[in-house]
Amino acid sequence: MKLSNIEMENKIQILTKFLPRHDIIGYASARNIRRLKEASVEYNEIRNDLLNKYGTAESDEDGKPTGRIGLHVTSPEFKLFKRDIEPYAILEHEVTIFKIPYESVCEKLTGSEILEIDWMLEDSDSPRDCG
Repeated sequence: MKLSNIEMENKIQILTKFLPRHDIIGYASARNIRRLKEASVEYNEIRNDLLNKYGTAESDEDGKPTGRIGLHVTSPEFKLFKRDIEPYAILEHEVTIFKIPYESVCEKLTGSEILEIDWMLEDSDSPRDCG
């Protein structure tokens, strides 16, 4: 499957919520997150460098540093970050996605959840469907 770096980043975010599952859905999510992260290592390094460049150190309610860098979408620096990351965000890579049959998610996920991971589902050779 051909995916841009930004698409991979979005798919990782979506799959993260399925990681606690103890079934094929959790397994497939974990495998695909690993594959997506491997395919986007350089992009994430560039993204982190730009966050460090344009972001600001976060503090907790007591003013102590949290060790995180924040970059709010309303800040002027965000526009610069977006400008600098864009050429890398749109680059595409071929990623081998671990797919599972649609019937594996029947009665386990909501329709909305199925639509979120539709890209890693495939039709089964079995005549049985979700019905």
